[in-house]
Amino acid sequence: MKRKKRRPLKKDEKAVSILVIHPLGHAAILAGGRSRRMGQDKAGLHIGGEPLLLRVVHVLQALPSEVVIIGPRERAALAPGIPIIADRWPNCGPLGGIASALAACSQESVLVVGCDMPFLNAPLLRYLTELVPGYDAVVVRVDGREHTLHAVYQRRCLPVLEKQLAAGNLRVRDFLKQLEVRFVEGLDLERFDPTHLSVFNVNTPEEWQQALRMLAAKKKYI
Repeated sequence: MKRKKRRPLKKDEKAVSILVIHPLGHAAILAGGRSRRMGQDKAGLHIGGEPLLLRVVHVLQALPSEVVIIGPRERAALAPGIPIIADRWPNCGPLGGIASALAACSQESVLVVGCDMPFLNAPLLRYLTELVPGYDAVVVRVDGREHTLHAVYQRRCLPVLEKQLAAGNLRVRDFLKQLEVRFVEGLDLERFDPTHLSVFNVNTPEEWQQALRMLAAKKKYI
């Protein structure tokens, strides 16, 4: 969704724009996956004395945002009081989850994360939301890999998503190619997260045990 470049904003003008466009905003947790590689529902795995899904909720609640969960109704048992929104594009992977989040939320931009990320970093997430005015999306990128479930998307991207889903193309990278994206990487990322743990997600029993070991070791970046 390429657009003409906007004129540079003055410092005070930018601050006002952020307030207007993202006064509270929505933060959506994608929790509709089947956890095939894990062998059990990873959203309900316990870490630090609480379900992984609830751990993610608590990080997002530190931001000025309204948190919602995209997934089945059963998720309510893991995160009481958090709105549960059905996936409008089931079995369409992360792309369908992102589209469901944008379709369900009323704010102009939506922060989207996965439910399997135990070490999310609230200051970094806040920084992403502050960057989104002027872009279609803000995405963390590490070693050339885009972490599309650690990103902020503008709702105006929804028609692009719907068209791609209708064509049967579920590749998130192809979606990003159609947008004006601000990537957060390198030193820009490392001043918030020098170890890149914020994008660590658990898909297998081995990765889950690794997460538990890191938490138990009480590393200074956790």
